Amino acid sequence: MKNKIAIVLIYLIFPVILFAQTNDYNLSNVISFDGEPSIAINPTNSDNIISGWMRLRLDGRMWIAARSSFDGGATWSTHEFMPHVDTAYSSADVSITFHNSGIAYLSYVDIDWSDTTATVFVSKSLNGGLSWETPVPVFLSSEIPEKPFDRPWIAVDNSGGVNDGAIYVTTMSVYFDTLNPHHVYLKTSTDGGNSWSNIIQVDDNLHSVGSLEVSWGTVSVGGDGKAYIGYYSYDTNISPFLCSYVAITENLGTSFNYSLVSNIYLTANVSYNNGYVLSADPSNNNRVMMAWIDDRFGEADVVQSLSIDGGITWSSPERINDDVVGNGVIQDRVWAKYASDGTLVLAWRDRRLNGAGTSVPADIYLAYSNDGGNSYGLNYLMSSSSAPHTALPCCNSFLDVSSNNNSAFVVWGEDRSSDWEVYINSTPLTYVGINTETQINIVEMKVFPNPAINTIHINFQLDIDQKVTLEIFDTSGKHLDALLNEQLEAGEHSINTDNFKLTQGTYILKLTGKEFISQKLLVITN
Repeated sequence: MKNKIAIVLIYLIFPVILFAQTNDYNLSNVISFDGEPSIAINPTNSDNIISGWMRLRLDGRMWIAARSSFDGGATWSTHEFMPHVDTAYSSADVSITFHNSGIAYLSYVDIDWSDTTATVFVSKSLNGGLSWETPVPVFLSSEIPEKPFDRPWIAVDNSGGVNDGAIYVTTMSVYFDTLNPHHVYLKTSTDGGNSWSNIIQVDDNLHSVGSLEVSWGTVSVGGDGKAYIGYYSYDTNISPFLCSYVAITENLGTSFNYSLVSNIYLTANVSYNNGYVLSADPSNNNRVMMAWIDDRFGEADVVQSLSIDGGITWSSPERINDDVVGNGVIQDRVWAKYASDGTLVLAWRDRRLNGAGTSVPADIYLAYSNDGGNSYGLNYLMSSSSAPHTALPCCNSFLDVSSNNNSAFVVWGEDRSSDWEVYINSTPLTYVGINTETQINIVEMKVFPNPAINTIHINFQLDIDQKVTLEIFDTSGKHLDALLNEQLEAGEHSINTDNFKLTQGTYILKLTGKEFISQKLLVITN
C-alpha cells in the first residue's frame, strides 16, 4: 500500500517534545472479548506497571484480568483474575492506583445481571501485582435504593500529610435504574482498605447530577491531600446547560466545596464515546485539570480546563488536539494523568488519518505537557495501526494513560482483528532544545496535501534574501536527509518532493533561515 503522510504543525518557540514510536503490544492476546483497561505505575519502581481489564472467559462470564511488568513493559506476568462473589456473577469497571509505599489497589464491580445484585470490591497487592489479597466489599447494591455500584474509580492520598494512605472510591447510580434519582457516591478507607466509611453522596441539591443517567465521579488527590471529584450535571432547575462540577474535600468527604468547571457543548444523540477525566498535580498543591470531549470548536474535540487555585476558579476551555479546526474529524475517549513531577499526559481516540465522521477507523493519539498543562507539544500518533469502527451499544468506552516522568504508557481496547483485544504502547518523552535567540521571525511552512500519498508539497514565504535549509530528522534527533540548502530571494517558495520514501513512523521537517526556525511533524503510516 502506498504511504500516507499526515502532518501536524508546530513552531519552535519552546523546547520540542520528541517521541519514538513502537509497535502496539497485545496485552490480552486471547480470542475473547477484552476491554475497558486501566493502568498504573509503581512510584517506588518505575519499571513496575500493572494493567487490568475485563475479560469474557469460557464460562460465559466477565472476569477482571490483571498483568504486571517489572521491566518497563517489555515482558508481562501471567494473568491474575479477581474472584467472583458467586458462580452467577460477572465483573467489570476496573480501576488501579498505587500508594507511594508501593502498595497497589484495584477496584471493580461484581454483579449478578439476573437481579442486579452487585458489590464494588477493592483488592490490594503487596508485590507489584503478582498476587492480590482477598477483595474487601466497599459498596453494596442493597445499602440504598439508588443502586450505587456503577463505574467505580479509585485514588489514594500520597501527600505525606495527616490522611496519607487514605483510599477514595467513587461510584454512581447504575445507569439503567429508571426508578430512582441518580447520584455520585464516595467511600473512604484509612486503614489500607480493610474497612470503609459510610456511604457519602457527593453531589448536592445545588450541584446535582440532575436528569443524567451516566455521570461518574472521576477522583484524584492533590499533593496537599485535598481530594477532587469531577462529574457532569444536567439540572434545568440550576442551569439550562450540561455542565461539569468539581467537589472538593479536605476531610475525607465529611464536607465539600463545589466549583463550576465549564458548560459542556455536545451534539445530541452522538454515536461516539464522550468521556471526561480529572487529575490533580501531586507536585503542585493548587493545580488540577479536567479534560473532556466538546463540540464548541466545530466538532468533537479534546478540551482542557486548568485550575491553579485548588479548584476554585477554572480557565477557559482549550482545544488540545491539533488537527485542523472544523474538519469534521471526531475525537473521543479522552483520559489524562499527572506524573509525580507534574508532567501531564493526555490520550484519546482520534480519526484524523481516516477522515470525518464517527464510522471511520480510529487511532490513539497523545499530548504531553512539561509545565503542568499550561502548554503542550505536538500531538503524537501512539498506536501503530488504525482500528476499524465497531458499533457497541455500551461498554469498552475507556482507555487509560500513565507516565513515570520519562515515558508515557497508553492502554486501550479495540476490534483490530475481529476480536476485541487490549493493546498497550509506550514512548519515551525527550526534549530537544532550540536557540530561541534566532527566533525573531516566525515563518509558516505549509505542507500539503494532508494526508498525502507519496508526494508532498512544501510552501513558505521569506521577507528577506537569506540562506535556507530544509532537513528531515527522526524523533531521536538523528539527521536523515536535506531537501534544501540554498540562498533564496525574498518571496514565496515551493518545493515538490516526489517518491517520498520513509518507513512507517514519526519524523520532523525542520526549516531554518537567518532569523527563524520552523518545524512540522510528519506521521507516516502504511
